[in-house]
Amino acid sequence: MCKSTFIASLALLTLSTSQAAFSQQNDCEWQSANLMLGPNYHTQEYIPPHTRGDADFMGHGPNVSASLNFQVQPRGIYAEVWMKAEETKKDWTTAEGRTTLWFLRLNEGWVIQKVAEQLILFNGNFVPNGKVLSVPSSSFLNFSYRDNNHDIDVMDVGDDLVSSVQFVGDIRGDDAGIKTKIIVGSKIGAFCIARLSN
Repeated sequence: MCKSTFIASLALLTLSTSQAAFSQQNDCEWQSANLMLGPNYHTQEYIPPHTRGDADFMGHGPNVSASLNFQVQPRGIYAEVWMKAEETKKDWTTAEGRTTLWFLRLNEGWVIQKVAEQLILFNGNFVPNGKVLSVPSSSFLNFSYRDNNHDIDVMDVGDDLVSSVQFVGDIRGDDAGIKTKIIVGSKIGAFCIARLSN
């Protein structure tokens, strides 16, 4: 139903230079998210369950509220998400729920030390391009609006960790628990990973 069950478990012990772009720096190796995890790594989505009324908003809103707690921790990158979409008239069709969307989860014995938006090739080595953020880092975002069409609603974010937040509220046909959802984009395209000493 959603990507929240997607977990990227990194087999770092078997990675080689032919499998991922990396560069040694301050006892950690810069890894490219696209090369390690694929282009779909950057986006995760959540469909909250249908909790009230029928499944069709019928063009009555819905009123959409959501909170997003995006975390970059030594063992992984994830977003704690809550979303509610409620019809503005009886029978108050509602979809509401919370989940954790995992973008990256490391194997035992490895930690993330720093993150960046992307890597570039410089003098034969891959190095971070742009701002480098230390770990842990986090962002907390809140959203509230009334959906008044059948389009995907794109929010203004302007965040160092989160690249985009989009909502699907009302569409044609049944909505709640089926197509109503939040889509979260990660801005992190590279991570500097170190192996814990024994």
